[in-house]
Amino acid sequence: MDAEYWYNSRLFNPERARSSAEAAGFTTPEEDVGAVLDAFSKHGVKATFFVLGSLLEEYPHLTRSIESRGHEVGIHAYNHLEFPTHEAFTQDLQRGLEVFRRTTGKTPAGYRHPYFMVNQQKLATLSKHFAYDTSVVPSLHIPGHYGHPSAKTTPTRLGGMLELPLSVTPYIRLPAATGWYYRNLGRRYIEWIINSSLRRHAYAQICLHTWEFTPKNRVRGVPKHVFRNCGKPMEKLVEELCDLADRAGAALLTCSEYARSPENAAGKAENVL
Repeated sequence: MDAEYWYNSRLFNPERARSSAEAAGFTTPEEDVGAVLDAFSKHGVKATFFVLGSLLEEYPHLTRSIESRGHEVGIHAYNHLEFPTHEAFTQDLQRGLEVFRRTTGKTPAGYRHPYFMVNQQKLATLSKHFAYDTSVVPSLHIPGHYGHPSAKTTPTRLGGMLELPLSVTPYIRLPAATGWYYRNLGRRYIEWIINSSLRRHAYAQICLHTWEFTPKNRVRGVPKHVFRNCGKPMEKLVEELCDLADRAGAALLTCSEYARSPENAAGKAENVL
């Protein structure tokens, strides 16, 4: 679960969108997180929340709210940017870690890169700081976006860090495991990928966003598909994922719980991408 601002997107002009009259009534990030926590509590789900450092500075109590419900908190960078240079990436990483430690008194165990725009050099740096990372989408490359078609589709160890990739479709490796695909392509598509991943790998990973759990009206300049089926449909997704896990005999775990399991606690280090 990525805890971020609804306008953290490259699909529209964020400054114009957030200042528009149509967005004036949108919920706050705190309310978005609350909606997710209520949905998860209703269905007995535990998850990992990757919180932006900039969001944590504005809402420093968010981690307490999340952890008090039994969830884990990781970091989602400080700024929600691509970081095209390694210097920009490392500077943001240090800033995010400083905010996290100052706010929580702890060092996060895991990281997720904004937009999944990660490379081998970034992963090598992350392996010096985290027990796990979940930034790799081992799918066909989407021009201008994410996708590493040669990356491993199963958890892989890089030094002391475990890489937990998002699930993709079998064979042709289409991306599938985010809320956008559920909200726009429907339940059957995301069920197919999760069932397939569980059968083939005994593992599945999905990424949702906190802002998807509260209703969003149309905003001029924002494509229709961005906010389609936000709000109640996402709580329905949680219910359907729980049913799917029950039928498959799968456990819903936080990332740290999975990384600490005996079969993942040690392993041969490999290149991830």
